[in-house]
Formats: sequence, C-alpha cells, structure tokens
Amino acid sequence: MTIIAQYDVFPATVLRRDTRVTVIARTVGREFRALLRNTGRLVDLIHPGAEILCRAKQGGKTAAQVLGAVVNDGRAALLDTLVQARAFAAAANRGLIPWLPQIVRREVRVHDSRLDYEIELAGAKGFLELKSAVHRRGECATYPDAPSARGRRHIALLTQLGQEGIPCFIVFIAAHPGAARFCPDVETDPEIGPALLAARAAGVRIHAIKMHLTRAGAVILDSPAIPVDI
Repeated sequence: MTIIAQYDVFPATVLRRDTRVTVIARTVGREFRALLRNTGRLVDLIHPGAEILCRAKQGGKTAAQVLGAVVNDGRAALLDTLVQARAFAAAANRGLIPWLPQIVRREVRVHDSRLDYEIELAGAKGFLELKSAVHRRGECATYPDAPSARGRRHIALLTQLGQEGIPCFIVFIAAHPGAARFCPDVETDPEIGPALLAARAAGVRIHAIKMHLTRAGAVILDSPAIPVDI
C-alpha cells in the first residue's frame, strides 16, 4: 500500500441526497450542502445516516465536497471521480503501475467522443479510458452503478479501435476498501458484460487497480493490479 495523496478532511453525517451532485449533511451541529462528484446511485454509500469525509471549499453553492464514505475499520470508499483520476495520474507519474504504457496527453477527442488519455505502446499511438468502480457486490468492485449509455459508447469505440489494431486500455478504479477484484455489474446494466467481452476479444486490455481513502484523508493505492472477472 502506498500513499498517493493527502487531503484535509472532516467527518459529517448524510441527511439526504439533495440532487445527483449534492448532498445535505451535518457536522458539529450545523447543516451544509456538499458537492458530490459522482453521479452513480451510491445507494449503499450515500444515504441518511451514512458517515462521509468532506473537504472544505470556497465559493459556489456548496460549502464542501464529498471525498469518501466510511465503510469499515476507518477506511472509506473514494467517491470523488476527479480525485480518483488525479490519484491514478500521480501513481502513473511515480511509476507505481508496472503494466501501464506511456501516457502522452489527457482528454483526447477520438471520432465523436472524448477519451481520458492518449498513450504510446511499442511506438504505436493508442488510448486509455478510466472508469470508476465504487459499488461493491461481495468481494467485487463493480461498474456501472447505474445504466450507462456513455460507458457503453466508450467501450464500443475502444472495441472498434482495437479491431483496427490500435492499442487500447480500459482501467477500472476499484475504490471500495472491501473489494478484492473487479466484475461488471450485469444486474444494473446487462449490456456491460457482453460489451467488455467483445472489447477483450478485439484486443482491448482490461485492467483494474484498487485504491481507497482513509479517515485521515490519505488516498491509498492498495494494488496496481487486481483480478478482472468478466
């Protein structure tokens, strides 16, 4: 386990989810609205009475942002997808993900979609897409947490590129401390499993890494590679 980043956080209790991207929470006798940068359903993590870890922010309509939800032993699921992406980039820059190809640049437009990274593998240009897997079923971190047309579109694009011989990667960030492997959530979105199988058959490399958030605000890289069950 390696510390990737450190944030100043404070605990709070969820009163309710206000919108897809905000929650109403309480701490030390005051209520506040917090930004939730994760549009999944999160029904097992964000619900009345759940303990969350927040980071204070200035300006805007929210007083804080939700970084994680405490699940056990003082560990928390890392919910904020931007923090997940920054932790992935930090781990990549520090050479902590051995299988990862060279990252060339972020946010690249391919056809009518935008993918997270352009990569270079054995002198060939390719692409990599990150996906957040924060929901847990048993020992599996799963994706998606809600039916995702956007996710299926990205997988279909990478499958097409893989069929053309272009190196492509899909990386799932298993951000729940109780997860030991990654599995597609076919109960939530029945098309995801077949889509990933088709991607793998087209040569797309599918990986999962595990990270979580501590009660003290540290982002921990638990493993640069956990099993992927499709």
